[in-house]
Parts: sequence; structure tokens; C-alpha cells
Amino acid sequence: MACTDDLCDDAARTCLHVIRDADSDGYADGSCGGDDCDDTDPAINPGEGERCNGGRDDDCDGLTDCSDLDCGADPVCESCAPERCTNGLDDDCDMMADCADSDCRTHPTCCLASETGCTDAVDEDCDGMVDCLDPDCAAAPTCCVAGEEVCNGLDDDCDGVVDDGVGCYFLDGVPLNALRTDECGASWYAYGEPDIASANTRPDVRRPDDVVVVIHEGPGGCGTSVAIIADATNDGEGGLLAASFTIAPPSAGGVLVSDDPRECRYSGASGTGSCDWRWQPCCTDGVLLGPFDSDFCVTTALSRPNGVLGVVALDGDEGTRRLAFGVPFELCGQLQPAVP
Repeated sequence: MACTDDLCDDAARTCLHVIRDADSDGYADGSCGGDDCDDTDPAINPGEGERCNGGRDDDCDGLTDCSDLDCGADPVCESCAPERCTNGLDDDCDMMADCADSDCRTHPTCCLASETGCTDAVDEDCDGMVDCLDPDCAAAPTCCVAGEEVCNGLDDDCDGVVDDGVGCYFLDGVPLNALRTDECGASWYAYGEPDIASANTRPDVRRPDDVVVVIHEGPGGCGTSVAIIADATNDGEGGLLAASFTIAPPSAGGVLVSDDPRECRYSGASGTGSCDWRWQPCCTDGVLLGPFDSDFCVTTALSRPNGVLGVVALDGDEGTRRLAFGVPFELCGQLQPAVP
């Protein structure tokens, strides 16, 4: 939300930043830190007089009608007194008693747990912060400051949709960053130069004596893929490894690239699959699952390792998280916008 009207004088090379006055009553908006208590009504501001029978705080002094000392001589208030907030009576004759009376909204006994109105210029939770200045209002559309949408459960770009346009990924329920490149998954994983019999990923994520697990995200329209790559090339030893995996829902993806068509099997009916890998010292082995175009989860267990010592999940470009052989791990993707 813009809180200033910005005017620039090119000739004088100066700019003015005036706090917004949405109702043009001469008083800066209370939602932007000004002293107007109603940013939508030009008849309510600190320069007005209390009208004593309208049920509103016309002069923005926090007191309404007969509760306002300005109304002490008004005939409609002759038998009324300021609202006391704790006696169960309608002291100020406005047909509202105690905390139901707007005069009592900031009384200690009437404070709420958090700010409930983000445009009413009232400090409902009595923390000294009003409307958009209160962190409780950070997610309110009227207080949203548009930025780049990131995967955090918030509407960062203020379009009313949470985490839209970005993929959110998780390893065992904990956020995990995908490796994003300019290639689609199959091209990123492809065989070719310099290692004819191995996946030549760019950047090169292969690791000697490790199994690397990667969530890969290509440009728009490519979908997301999950790669499992065992060992590095020309490291002096080959190896053995077995994998079992499930994909949920089963139709979300399958075996996109298998190093050898006979090594990996997948049933789209049950969503279950397995791989048995055997590789030589020259090479790597592995599989690419996908492409995933909608929400998915892949649960995998790696077993019977020989020639590899550990399992590493890549977290973005440089981060890593260690996994264990024999212990299932779950990789999930939230690819559809999360609606609040």
C-alpha cells in the first residue's frame, strides 16, 4: 500500500513525499501514521466537532457522542456520563455498554489478543501500533507491500494467492531448494560428452563415493524431476545399489530416464518402482523420475550399497543434507498455488 503522494519538480531537481490523504479532508491517513481516524470519510477528522448523537468519533479524540466532553452541554447528553467500560451500564447513552462500546476499545479490560481491524485507526490489541503499523496486519491486503513471490506460505506479491508461480519443495516435511537450470530435466541429465556412459549434469552434481539426490526444476513448461545419481566417473571403483520408490499420486510421473532400460521398473497402476544398479569404475548409475507438473511426493529407500559410502540431498546450488541408507526419505513438491 502506497502511503505517500510523490511529486517531483524536474526543473528544481527536488521531490516531495506527502503522506496520503485518501478522503481529502486535510488530514493524513491514520493507516499511514497520520492523525485522521477515518481515511474514508471527509466529515471525520481532528478538525471536526463532535456531533453527539451519530454514534461516531467525529473529532478523532477517541471519545464518541456523550462520552466526549465536547458534548457536555448538549441536551441529548444531560443525563449521560462517559462510558466506564466495566460496570455493565450504557453510561454514555449510545445504546452500547462496556467493551461493546467503541469508546472502550482501548480500555485495558477490552483489549483483544491481536489487531482485528487494519483500516479503522483503532489499536484493538493495545500494543501502541495501529492498522498497517501493527505486525498483526502484515498479511492484510490493504497493508501488503508487493515483492517477489517466494515459497514461504505468504502472499509476497499481494495478488491474493499464496506461493503462486513458484515451486515449493520439501524433504521429509522440511523445505528444500530445487536446483534450477535453463534445461529441461531429460536434457540436464542427458548422456554425452565428456562421459558417454554417464549422466552429464550441468552443473556437475556427481560426487565420488556418494549417492546424490536432486530435485531439478527447468524453465516453464518442463516440469520438475527427481534425480538419483550414484558415484562419480573414473574414481577407480564401480559399485552396486538398490532402490525402491513410490510416487503419489501414481499418475504424477514415472521413470523419465533410466541409465539402462533393464535397471528400473515402475508401475503406473500401483505407483511403485524399483532399481538395481551395477556400474563400472568409468561411470555413474542412476535414474531420473518425472516430469512432475502437479503436486507430487516421491518416497525412496536406498539399500545394499557397495562402492558408495553415503547419501546426500542437494539443497539448491550449494547446500546439502545428509540421508542414510535403508531409511526411507520423502521428497514432495507443491506446484499448484496455495490458496489462503
